[in-house]
Amino acid sequence: MTFLAYVSMLPLIFVFGMVILLGLVLMLRRSMGIKSGKLKLLGVSSLIYTALFTFFLTEAGPFMGRTELQTFKMRWKIKQQNSQQTPTAEVLFSFIDFPGNHIGEYSDALAEHLRTGQKTEIDAVFEVTHDYGRMRGHSMVEVDGLREWPSEWGYAQTTGSPETSPWD
Repeated sequence: MTFLAYVSMLPLIFVFGMVILLGLVLMLRRSMGIKSGKLKLLGVSSLIYTALFTFFLTEAGPFMGRTELQTFKMRWKIKQQNSQQTPTAEVLFSFIDFPGNHIGEYSDALAEHLRTGQKTEIDAVFEVTHDYGRMRGHSMVEVDGLREWPSEWGYAQTTGSPETSPWD
C-alpha cells in the first residue's frame, strides 16, 4: 500500500462523500414524505457539499497549502566525496538553533558558492508548506544569497533524538 502515500485521496473522498450525501438526502426526503422538488433538493445539497469540501479540504480554502518563508542560521560542511557513488559534492547543513537536525544537498554549484564565501555560518531560507497548521513539506530556496543551483538530490535527516525541530 506504499503507492497510496503518493496519491491524493481527496478526489476519492469527494466522490464517495457525494454519493453518501445524496443517498442520505434521498432517504431523508422519503422518510419525511416530501414528494416534489427532488432535483432541486439534490442540486442544493450537492452545491453546499462542494462548497464546504472546497473550503475545508483544498488549497482554495484558508487551511491547506499555506506557504511561508523561514530563515535559519546554519553551519555547513562538504562531506568527503566517494567518486564511485557520485561525483557530485555533498553539502551538509546543520541547524545552529536545532542541534541534531540536518539538510543535505548534492550540488557542485552550491559547494563552490559556499567555498568562495568562506563563512562557516550562513543564512538559509526555506519555503515551508502547512496544512491545518502542520508542516507538510519544506524546500530550501536560498543559501547565503544564492537563489538557484542545480541539485541532483537533497534530503533531511536527524541524528540522535533531537528535542526540538525547526518545523514545529
